[in-house]
Amino acid sequence: EVGPAIERFRKSLRLAPGFADAHNNLGSALGMTGRDEEAVVHFRAALRAMETADIRHNLAYTLAKLGRLDEAIGEYEAALRLDPDRHPTLVMLAQALVFRGRLSEAEARLRQAVALVPADLESRRLLAATLIRQERVEEAVKAYEEILRRSPDDLDALNNVAWIRATHAEAAHRNGAE
Repeated sequence: EVGPAIERFRKSLRLAPGFADAHNNLGSALGMTGRDEEAVVHFRAALRAMETADIRHNLAYTLAKLGRLDEAIGEYEAALRLDPDRHPTLVMLAQALVFRGRLSEAEARLRQAVALVPADLESRRLLAATLIRQERVEEAVKAYEEILRRSPDDLDALNNVAWIRATHAEAAHRNGAE
């Protein structure tokens, strides 16, 4: 339960109102309880005291939860200016970019994320789905195949490759034997 933690963070802020870590932690705890608007207030207060990639990421994530994707994208990008190799931020930014239809930008961020953490299958999966949305089917199949190389029983990747090979509208992408 995060209720006691919220009260402790509030007490910390009564003692030290500009304590960035307490604002950041309180914002995170509030976000866990669905109090996202209040969380945004605390993330912004934390940023006034100290700018870190973590705080920017937390603010961006909360803004995205609230459906404020353009603001979230800006905050994710600000976080990456502070820490260009922050894998979770790259992935979350890519997801927001996909929702906005900015597929080539999302692809670039996902390729960066995959290069940083090759074992992260979810980044690869999102990359494959992004490639499909760009109608780059064979590249998407290769991304799914890389997931299967790393995790041969991955049901999602198996299903997606089978679906593409069995039912794709363009004959060039179908392969019943595969």
